Parts: sequence; C-alpha cells; structure tokens
Amino acid sequence: DPGRGPVLVLGTMWHEYRLRMAPAKTDNDLRPQVRALISGHLIPIPETFTHAELRALATAAENDPALAEARSNAEQGQITQYLAGGPAQAERYQTAAPAAKAVLHAAMDARRLGWGLALPPGFLKDAALAYLTDLQQDKLSADWFERALKYLLPPCRGARGPLWISRTGTEMSSAPEDSYRLADYLEQIGRAHV
Repeated sequence: DPGRGPVLVLGTMWHEYRLRMAPAKTDNDLRPQVRALISGHLIPIPETFTHAELRALATAAENDPALAEARSNAEQGQITQYLAGGPAQAERYQTAAPAAKAVLHAAMDARRLGWGLALPPGFLKDAALAYLTDLQQDKLSADWFERALKYLLPPCRGARGPLWISRTGTEMSSAPEDSYRLADYLEQIGRAHV
C-alpha cells in the first residue's frame, strides 16, 4: 500500500554473515541486490561494552538474572555475544550428530569431574567413543573426530563455538599439540543436566 510509506526495515547481522552475503571484494558479484542493500547502510556495533555501559549493566542486572549471568560470565565485556551465543551453542549441542554430541559429553563430564580447562584431542577422541552405542561406533567414518570438530569449532552468533582451540597463556608454550576448551555456557548445562 503506497499510502503507508516510507517503511524502515531494521535488522541485525553478525560480521561473519555479512561477509558471506557481501564479501569485501569480488570479481563476479552473484548477489548484487544483497550488496546494494547491505553496502553503505550498516550501523556498526562495538564488539564490547564500554566501562560506562558495564556500570549501567550492573544496575540493570540487579533485577534481571539473565543480565546478571552475562555480566559475570561474558568474556572481556562481550555481553551481547554471551547473550546470543549461549543459546546458539546449546542449539548446536542439541542438534549435533551422535559423534559430535559424544565429544561434547566427554568434555562436559571431564570438566564436571575436575579435569582442567585444556582438553587434549586424544583424550576427547578416546573418551567420546564411550558415549556412542556399538551401532554408532560401527557407522563412524575414519575421519569422524575431525568432522565432529568441524561442526563444533565455528563461532555461534559472535561467541565462541561449543569447543574452541585453546592456545593462550601457559597452554600455548607447554602443550605439544593444540588442546580444546569447552564453552562455559555448555559447561554449565553439563553440570546441571547431563
């Protein structure tokens, strides 16, 4: 109805999706309409909350348990990522194929039973097998663990994936190979439900 204009359409999008929809440079633009819609019309949002925003969040968190949780658990002021990423991590966990879910169950139980933050790949691979039925194990491909990691490592709505490669601090210098770390949100789910 032309009498109801103008119309404003407003949406949000994580960086990685914007780059997929309209890459910075392309020789063959397959989506010119998408590029026209996105290019030049973005309002960038900072990755982290400022100190003033964190102070305001502290006040708001007094009456909102979700904000209080995000305030205490978000990495380095990444409140938005925590609020959006946690449910996305849980969804990825819930919809995972049996092998990927088994890797997460092994990580959850290891953390629940006192294992450190760094989870070695050999341990995760061996332990995950115990969470699979005989039939599921018989159906595994030779590269099942790599496929599970490929599913579990990508970011979730700006937050880390359910697992991520841990290369920081002392682990970086002392570990002979990469280790993995379980997302805090999923660790809490594991402690409460698994």
